[in-house]
Amino acid sequence: MKQLNSDLLYMQMNKTEQYVLSHGITFTDFIKSMNNPIESVLLLEHKFDDVQLHLRSLFNYIEHEKIKDLIKEDVSSYGEFSWVDFEDIEALDELDGQEIAELLFLNHMKHPLRSAFFQKLNNRFVYLAHDDGWINKTYYRNLDDFYSVLRYMIMNVMIREQKHRGFMFFKKTSKPEPIDFSSLKNLSGLLFEGCVIDTEKVKSSRGKFEIPFYNLGTYWNMDEMKDAYENMKSKPDIVVTYNLKDKRWNLV
Repeated sequence: MKQLNSDLLYMQMNKTEQYVLSHGITFTDFIKSMNNPIESVLLLEHKFDDVQLHLRSLFNYIEHEKIKDLIKEDVSSYGEFSWVDFEDIEALDELDGQEIAELLFLNHMKHPLRSAFFQKLNNRFVYLAHDDGWINKTYYRNLDDFYSVLRYMIMNVMIREQKHRGFMFFKKTSKPEPIDFSSLKNLSGLLFEGCVIDTEKVKSSRGKFEIPFYNLGTYWNMDEMKDAYENMKSKPDIVVTYNLKDKRWNLV
C-alpha cells in the first residue's frame, strides 16, 4: 500500500471523458467539499463493515447517515476503493443485468463500457481509487463539481500553511473569502494539461498568500509524476494569490 505523505497535489482533467485524475485528494476531502451532499453510495469495492446488502444486485450500499462513519475510516488501507452515488434505493431494484454488468466492468477496468453515468441511478460521480489519495480517478457528471473540490483543497493548503508558520494567519482578520469559481475556471488550461501544487513552496506573509501551480503533463504512475516534478526546474506557470487586506483572489 502506498502511503500518502506527499506535499504534492496533482490534478489532470479530461473534459471529453469527464474525469479528473488526482494525487493528494482523499475521500474525506471529496465528501467535505460537496456543496450538495451525496444521498447514498453504491459500494463497488471496499472493506467497510457497516453496510446494507441489496439482494437483487448483490452490491453493498450505504445511505446518507452512514457516509459520516465511512469518512472516519482509513479507506486508503482498503487498497481498491470504488463507488457510485445514487438518489433512491428503488433505483437499485430497477437495475437490469446489463447495467449490473456495466457497473462490475467499471470497477474492474476503471473506465466505463459505455457511460459512467447511469440513468436509473442518476449518479453524479464515479469514484475509483487505489490507495485512496495516492491515485484517484473520479468521473463528474458536471465538471463544475470538481471546482468545489479544488476550492476546498486550496483552503486546506492555506490552513496548513498557517499551522506550519506557527502564527495565527487570520487572527486579526475575518476568515478568508473562498476563491471564486471564475478564478478557479481560469486554471482550466493547466488542469487539462496536468498540474501540481507543491505545498512546500506556498508563501505567506501578514498581508499576502501565494499558491504556485506548475504545468507537469499527464501521469498515470504517481511515482513517475513525482520524479518528473523533482527534475523540473521551471518557475510556476500560475500563482494564485490572496490579499488579506482587500480579501481578493488573483491569478498572476
